[in-house]
Amino acid sequence: MDCTKTKANPVTQPDHVISFVVDDAAKFQMQAWLFLHSLSKLGLSPRTQILLVHCGKLHDAVRRKAETCGAEVTKVDRFGTGASAYCNKLQQLPAVLATQASYAVLCDTDLGFLIDPCTLTKPDVVRAKPVDKTNPAPALLRQILDRAGFADTQLTQMPDFAARDPSNLTHRLNCNGGLYALPLDLLRDLEPAWRRWAEFSLTQGDLLGRALIHSDQIGFCLAMLDLGLAYDPLEAEDNFPLHLPAPDYEAHQTRAPRVLHYHRRIGPDGQVLPTGIPAIDSRISLFNDRVADARTDPAFQSLLAAALTKVA
Repeated sequence: MDCTKTKANPVTQPDHVISFVVDDAAKFQMQAWLFLHSLSKLGLSPRTQILLVHCGKLHDAVRRKAETCGAEVTKVDRFGTGASAYCNKLQQLPAVLATQASYAVLCDTDLGFLIDPCTLTKPDVVRAKPVDKTNPAPALLRQILDRAGFADTQLTQMPDFAARDPSNLTHRLNCNGGLYALPLDLLRDLEPAWRRWAEFSLTQGDLLGRALIHSDQIGFCLAMLDLGLAYDPLEAEDNFPLHLPAPDYEAHQTRAPRVLHYHRRIGPDGQVLPTGIPAIDSRISLFNDRVADARTDPAFQSLLAAALTKVA
C-alpha cells in the first residue's frame, strides 16, 4: 500500500531541494532508480533534500532505493488525463515549497548527473535551458502568444540544435522542461501562474494539436512573461539531449555535457547509449562508469527489463 509521505532521512531547513516526478510507466520507474543512484555518486551536501513525488503506483524497488538515498517520498494526484497528464510535473510544486529550502532544482527522471545540480542555482533568477529545437513550431507559438495577450513579444532565440535559419526562431523563455533551477522565493510566485497558464494552454487544442502535450512548457513561458521574473538561461551542457539524429550534433563536436538528458537512449545492458561524437561520448562513458554498479544490482536489472519489455 502506498504511503502518502515518507521521510527516510529528513533534512532540517535544507539549502536545496532536488525534486522529480515519477509516473506509472515502467520506463519512469527504471529512470527514477537510476536518477537516485546517479545523485548518490555526487557527494551532495547534507543540507540537500531529495524529493521523489509520484503519481499513481511506485515500484517497491524504487521506494527502497529512495529510502537508501535518504529521499522524501510523496504521493500526489495527477494533473489530469490525456494531454493533461504531461503536466504532472506541476503537481510536485506544493511539496517543493513545503520543504522551505532556499533553492529548488526540478528535474525529469531521465537525467544523468556529472555535477551536483544544486550548483546550477543562482540568487534572484529562474534558470532553464531554451528548447533544443523549435517546439512548438514558431507559427504555433506566435499564435499562442497572441491569444495569451503577448502580441508584442518577439521570437528571438535560436535553439542550439536547430538549423541556423531565421525561420527557426523561438522565444527565449520557451524552455526544455527537463531541468529548472530557481530560488523558492521566485517559485512561490511562479507556481500559481505556471499552473494557470498551463491550464490555458490545455484549452488551445484547436491550435496546438499534437503539441498540446507541451502545455507545461508553454505554461512556464507564459507565466514568466506574465510575472516578468528575472531569467538566466542554462547552457546546453547543463541539460544536454542525447536523443537527436546524428546530424544535429555536427555543430557540437567539442561539447562536454554536465547533465545528460538521455530520454530512451539506454541499452539492454543498462548503459546510456553513445551519440557517435567523441567529446560527447567520453562524458557518456564517464557517467556509465560512475553508475556501473547499477548494472549488477538485481533491483535495477529487473526494472530495466520491465522498461525494455514495455518499449518493445
